[in-house]
Amino acid sequence: MTLAKMAKRAASPGKKQRKVREKRIRVALPVRFTSVASGESQHACTLNITKDGARIAGLKLVPEVDELVEVTRGTKKEIFRVVWAGEPGTRDEGQVGIVKQKKGHGKIIWEATALKPVKTEAPPELPKSKLPPEPEPGVLYIPRKQLIGIGVGLAVLVSLTLFLLLRTPPPKTPAPRKLLSVAGVNATIASQINDAQKWRLADAGDFDADSFAWVRDRGQTVSTRIVLGSVSGRDESGYVLAPIEGSNTPQARRIVLFADKQIRFDKTFARVASIALVPRANIAGVNWQGQLRAPEATTDGLLVIQEQRDPQSSLLLFVSGVRIVTLPPADFHAVPLR
Repeated sequence: MTLAKMAKRAASPGKKQRKVREKRIRVALPVRFTSVASGESQHACTLNITKDGARIAGLKLVPEVDELVEVTRGTKKEIFRVVWAGEPGTRDEGQVGIVKQKKGHGKIIWEATALKPVKTEAPPELPKSKLPPEPEPGVLYIPRKQLIGIGVGLAVLVSLTLFLLLRTPPPKTPAPRKLLSVAGVNATIASQINDAQKWRLADAGDFDADSFAWVRDRGQTVSTRIVLGSVSGRDESGYVLAPIEGSNTPQARRIVLFADKQIRFDKTFARVASIALVPRANIAGVNWQGQLRAPEATTDGLLVIQEQRDPQSSLLLFVSGVRIVTLPPADFHAVPLR
């Protein structure tokens, strides 16, 4: 290589590397959406997808942020983490954004055709013989059928307007609010619980006997009135509720946490074998499923055991700052309760 060519190559700038952001593809795919923590399953639909995530809509039971969910598409399924949830009362209500635990790893459950951009073709032009004749310059052409339709529409609109103006609606009297109560639950909290009349405060007989004994052998007494000690001195309190007699879901248990008489967590589990308190100092040493990292806890934790024989069927609830965190331990038997 000559000296001139070497100098020219050294002077020419190299190609700039660009960071390409993965595009989202708008496509509607029906999926089954299952909470890893509670096992509750529901049908939903994607709004847009990428190889590592998606935006899901149509959820009646919206999971918490950082909660793990299983999404099934056909015979394929994968575990995702919820990164955001739409605010109630907005157009994003019932929607969540999900991403894989490790981007670039795991299965791609979307069909290959769904990840390809759709090519659209321009509509064919109509033959000139089928096009309506152009009107003469300065002449407005309106077909007779359209004139009749416009006249009928105007007549209906005028009649409806006169009817609404002349109509005097009767004065509305607000319906008296029915105060609901739950036996053993603070009345202010009970008034904030949806369908409170269908629940009661749980007792020892509402838990699995083996799981109840396992917690008792570790120095704790299972109580359905929950108190989570806090570093700020403002303890989080709560209740474990059970359905009243005659319910279609007698095994369901509902956990309600509140602070300053305002509900901060309200979730119904398909089954709860027992519960236990975990000291705040012990939460940092818990091993989590999927090698998750837990934020620093500012309160004690509540261990919710769903199946005593399944070491991965539990969920640990605790407060970090201003939000409530829910994470699944890798083995609840290894969680220190004292």
